[in-house]
Amino acid sequence: MVLGNLASLNAAAAVVLPSESFSAKLSMEATSKYKCTTMYGVPTMFYEYIREYELNPAAYDRSSLKKGIMAGALCPESLMTKLIHDWGMTDL
Repeated sequence: MVLGNLASLNAAAAVVLPSESFSAKLSMEATSKYKCTTMYGVPTMFYEYIREYELNPAAYDRSSLKKGIMAGALCPESLMTKLIHDWGMTDL
């Protein structure tokens, strides 16, 4: 949370808060609607983003995503590889 907010403030970026608590569905909907370029969270949240997308790929446009911040726990190599290669989040 701290890294996401500080990075946004430092870059003078818009911040999209899709809900009061974590919801992968609402996060993916907001990413599509607002063409978000960056997502952040712990590895479990990124797994949930992927799961939500895979449930209904036609419902979400993730083409704007290029960056991300992942912290709070170790990131498995398989997750990092998927986000970089399959999701195009090359600056993660």
